[in-house]
Amino acid sequence: LGQVVAAVAVNGALLGFGYSADNSSLSTLTDTQLNTMYYLGTIIPAALFGLMGLVLLIWYPLSKKKVADLQVLKEEKLKEAFKDSMVLEGAGTDTSVVESKENDIEIEDQTEAEETENKE
Repeated sequence: LGQVVAAVAVNGALLGFGYSADNSSLSTLTDTQLNTMYYLGTIIPAALFGLMGLVLLIWYPLSKKKVADLQVLKEEKLKEAFKDSMVLEGAGTDTSVVESKENDIEIEDQTEAEETENKE
């Protein structure tokens, strides 16, 4: 959908400043047309990218605490998904394998928590 909007916008802009395929040779384009094409390809996207960055910075700030909270939430969901997948694979699954994996995950969590505390 974004590519369609971009194609329509670029073609509309080209038509808006008088570009025609008949005079597509660089020698027949005016300085105004060349400058407009330059702005469409460089300055306008750069300005929109900067605006997008500001919007994210203002309305979705990521502090170290928020990133750590999101990481913990993600890990909890992955643990639940792992447990569910082990249950769905069959009742004949050796439970020691599941317990071993859970222990590995807990050790990794403790290590990551210690590393996070040391960094702060």
